[in-house]
Amino acid sequence: ADFGGDEMSREFTTNWLQEREAKLRGKQFKNYLRIGEPEELEGPLHDQIINACERMEWPYVHSRMDKPSRVGVGTFDFIIGAKMETTLLVECKARDEEPNADQEKVHAAWRAAGFKTCVCWNLEEFWAYATRMGVGK
Repeated sequence: ADFGGDEMSREFTTNWLQEREAKLRGKQFKNYLRIGEPEELEGPLHDQIINACERMEWPYVHSRMDKPSRVGVGTFDFIIGAKMETTLLVECKARDEEPNADQEKVHAAWRAAGFKTCVCWNLEEFWAYATRMGVGK
C-alpha cells in the first residue's frame, strides 16, 4: 500500500504498524519471536540447556554467569557442537531482557559469516532453534 509521502515516511509508517501489532500480541520483542513464557531468572535456563547438552552428548562451551566475560564482551552464553557442521550459538535471557548492544554486534558478525544464532527465553525456544537447525531432540 502506498501511504504517500517520501520513502522515510512510508518506512516509519510500516515500522510503526509492525511495532504496534507486536505490542498488541505481547510476545514479540524486536526481531525475536517468543514461544511460551520466559524464565524469571537466567540461571535455571542455563542449567536446563546444560542438562539438554549432556543428555544429547553434545560438547559445549558455557560462559560463566558469576563474572564478566573473559572471552570477549558480547560472546554467546553457549557455543554447542550439536553434530558435524552444526554449531548452535545461544544467548539466554530472562523476563523481558533483550541482548545488549555488544551482544547484538557479536551476533550480527556471526550471522554475516553464515551462522544462525538464537536468543532464547526458555527451553522450548532452545529446542525450536535446535529443531530448525536439524538437531532437535
